[in-house]
Amino acid sequence: MLLTTAKGLSASATAQLGQTVEMNVSADGSPPLSYAWFKNGAPISGASGPKLVISPVAKTDAGDYTAQVTNAAGSALSDKASLTVIPMQATLTANITNVNFPPAAIIQWRLNGRSIPGAGDATYTFDPATIDGSLSVTITFPRVTPPAPAIADPAK
Repeated sequence: MLLTTAKGLSASATAQLGQTVEMNVSADGSPPLSYAWFKNGAPISGASGPKLVISPVAKTDAGDYTAQVTNAAGSALSDKASLTVIPMQATLTANITNVNFPPAAIIQWRLNGRSIPGAGDATYTFDPATIDGSLSVTITFPRVTPPAPAIADPAK
């Protein structure tokens, strides 16, 4: 029987970073059927079945996907499915714990070495989607000058 269609991909999908995405394709035709998957027109190495699983999803997985199904009678290309990857929807909290800071300690959270305005507490809450790089904290202990020692009055 002639291979007539390759179908089953939805027009688009959206996934958050770290999730799992599954794409399926089906075809009408005589076995054996072979499958090849493509992203933006380029073959995806190792993707040779009716299902493509991407896990965990990364930013670089965004793009247009198609599947080609082949048998002895020929081949058919599926419609394109576009995958959009969005940032994680979460809020994380970073804490400095088990440290007793003197009252004069200066705490400053930094992103890629630059101070984050308003982030000067032992706890910093942030949306990971806004962090692109390295998050760090600097703790400065200013030098405190002790009071001058009392000098005894030699006249007494």
